[in-house]
Amino acid sequence: RDRALAHIVAIRSFLFGIYQAHATWDWGSAPVTGRQKSNVDWLAHSDSVLAETIGIADEICRYLSLPQHGRARHRVTSYGK
Repeated sequence: RDRALAHIVAIRSFLFGIYQAHATWDWGSAPVTGRQKSNVDWLAHSDSVLAETIGIADEICRYLSLPQHGRARHRVTSYGK
């Protein structure tokens, strides 16, 4: 379980780096290069990347923090139901 939590932290930090790269990265130093020259709606693109990274992080969190099923008797006995 501790390793899963460490993996969650690592994955979230990687996803934040990916989002930050998509949201702020620019190329070139002249005034009309990079993002300004392209016809992409960068705010919408950044919002889309943020939504995807949040979705990925939530699903991974949900998967890696599943409850332990070591006490299966609670699911099969009449007392446990």
